[in-house]
Amino acid sequence: MSMNYISTLPIKSKLLAVIMLTSTFALAFAVAGFIGREWLAMREEAERDIQTRARILAANLGAAIAFEDSEQATRTLQVLGSRREFECAWVLNENREILAMYRSPAAQASQLQELPAGKSRFWGGHVTVSEPIEYGSERVGAIVLQAKFDFIRGRFKRQVELAMVILMLCWIASFWLAAWLQRFVSGPVHALLDGIQQVSSRRDFTVRVQKPSNDEFGKLVDSFNSMLEMIQARDAELRKVRDELELRVAERTSALETEIDERRRAESALAAEKDRLAVTLRSIGDGVAATDCAGRITLFNAVAEKLTGVSSDNAVGKPIVDVLRLRRADDAPFIDLVGLALTDSESASFGGDFVLVGEDGFERLIECGGSPIRDRQSHVVGVVFVFRDVTEKRRAAEELLKASEQESISLLAGGIAHDFNNILTAIIGNISFVRSCAPELWELAGPLKQAEQAAIRASELTRQLISFTKGGVSSRRPAHLGEIIKDTTAFALHGSKVVSSIEIPDDLWPARVDVVQVSQAIQNIALNAVQAMPNGGTLHVCAANVEAYTAKQLGLRPVKYVKVSIRDTGVGIAAKDLPHVFEPCYTTKKSGSGLGLAVAYSVVHRHEGEIKVESAPGQGTTFHIYLPAAEEQPATQPHKTDEPVSGQGRILVMDDEEAIRTLATAALNRLGYEVETAADGAEAVELYRKALMQNRPFSAVILDLTVRGGMGGGETIRRLRDLDHNVKAIVSSGYSEDAIMANYREHGFVAAVEKPYRLQELSQVLQDVIAGKARPTPQSK
Repeated sequence: MSMNYISTLPIKSKLLAVIMLTSTFALAFAVAGFIGREWLAMREEAERDIQTRARILAANLGAAIAFEDSEQATRTLQVLGSRREFECAWVLNENREILAMYRSPAAQASQLQELPAGKSRFWGGHVTVSEPIEYGSERVGAIVLQAKFDFIRGRFKRQVELAMVILMLCWIASFWLAAWLQRFVSGPVHALLDGIQQVSSRRDFTVRVQKPSNDEFGKLVDSFNSMLEMIQARDAELRKVRDELELRVAERTSALETEIDERRRAESALAAEKDRLAVTLRSIGDGVAATDCAGRITLFNAVAEKLTGVSSDNAVGKPIVDVLRLRRADDAPFIDLVGLALTDSESASFGGDFVLVGEDGFERLIECGGSPIRDRQSHVVGVVFVFRDVTEKRRAAEELLKASEQESISLLAGGIAHDFNNILTAIIGNISFVRSCAPELWELAGPLKQAEQAAIRASELTRQLISFTKGGVSSRRPAHLGEIIKDTTAFALHGSKVVSSIEIPDDLWPARVDVVQVSQAIQNIALNAVQAMPNGGTLHVCAANVEAYTAKQLGLRPVKYVKVSIRDTGVGIAAKDLPHVFEPCYTTKKSGSGLGLAVAYSVVHRHEGEIKVESAPGQGTTFHIYLPAAEEQPATQPHKTDEPVSGQGRILVMDDEEAIRTLATAALNRLGYEVETAADGAEAVELYRKALMQNRPFSAVILDLTVRGGMGGGETIRRLRDLDHNVKAIVSSGYSEDAIMANYREHGFVAAVEKPYRLQELSQVLQDVIAGKARPTPQSK
């Protein structure tokens, strides 16, 4: 504590501090002496007690030591267990060998300390004593006793607590006595101090201090009161002069204050206007730039900074043509914006889209407009420009147009595919039916088989159209792409001058795909490559596994993929055509339809994959297809026979095409089935209900999924399951990507046949269904 701090204390505190410090030191010294004396006394008493206990044990152990009776010595030491302060004891013979030993259960392991007989030692809160053991008048050994010194701490703690209580009571009494005595000295001083503080704080010279006595303090108060009377008189004169001066100053400053207030209001209005302008410019989503008549930038907002890549600090003062570098999409030179804006007297858009070249060289498509800035006299003092980035807007419009075109094609493709599939079903079915009679028509068997295969290849054309139908889920299953790639590539290159180079690793992962669709996509890309190499070349096809982390780096979803790369050595694709290669009906070939690559794109994206293209004129083209890998291995496909399978049972066929109903009746009758037909779902439900009532149920039902103007297979199966939960229904459709076709078991069907189907496939499915090899997925009611 510094002397400066002590000097600032009041007299009252100083007196109290002196008395309290003196009494505290005296009491603390007395208590410390008392505690120390008590500690020494208790320690000596404890040592005497332990030594006494050791002598008693030594007297009782004489005979046991003399006759080397360790058991008796050990029993004698057990009496120490009644006192928790005794930790260990050792009984030694005259050769200093341990005859018996005692250790308290709560004591830690301790080693024997060598002490002369009759001596003691204090260490770490413990005391160890050694006493000789005599038998008769002869010394036969010694006992070493170790005890904790903690047993006196509780007693010592109580003594300390008592001493502290006494010290506190004495300290309180000293404090009360000191406080009572100091008021006789500090009271008059405080009264005088209060009077002085009232005068200094309130400047009230009418205050008078009451005289406490006639001693030195009383005389001091009289002198102080007299001084106040003189000051009071002089203060009255000064106040009168001050009031006159204040009146004159107030008159002089009133005019200045009025002028200052007007200036402040004007400055506040100007600052508020600037703030509103800054907030407006920041909140505008368009770029804003203002210039003077010479075309030098005077204002540049944050959006303009972002679009041009030039900060406002660097832009202000520069010619706008050096910062806002605009050109028409088909023009090379930059545009003089200031001259363009000053040609019109009113604000207007310049019309058309401009290309903005940023500081980093990146080009953006923008819309721009400008307007002259005029002063109050309508003189042009500058130009303001507003521009916005419409790159994404134009791209979105183009994508919307593409989607609209593709949707129109999808609607057209759906109708054509349905009708074409029904026609092909009748053709293929009739050929299959006639082929089943081949033993009777030996010379027609070969041509009929060729006609059937040609019709089946014709059905693949409908798959390209179906790929554009809106919605649906393909019939995917785990499959190895190696065989698919080899077969499809060989088929696409057949009869051309192009040779293939195929690299398929042995550890290629399986992919979950619709085999027919993926084959069609690869075939379309391969055919496109063949057309790009009219004079021959090499088609390189390779496959590889792509880990999830690698896919993420490529911008794909972080899952495992199987990558198929198809590279040709053809003429390549021009840069302007590259973004459009996957658009429907877009082609650069005179004889092309523009559908092949669009089908491949649609198929890959339906499989939640990605397709990318790399090309340059004269350097060939490479397509990269990424298909999600399958977790499970492909199932073994059963061997399909090429001959129809006979059977027995009653079959109900529902189809809206009369030709298909007639074909199904003739073909299935020949195979041994009894057939009834229905043109729509309502008729089929009624026939099924009558068959149940007549106890002549149908063994299986074949339902067409799509019926024009009537109930289709989806609604029909729900009504049939209401009549018979065990109905065995087969769904038939030309839309392989329909959700019901892909997951037919979840909708109550037991099997599915895709149009156009052959009699061999249909007969095999019927045999499996009737034999109970196919069952629907249980549905909750």
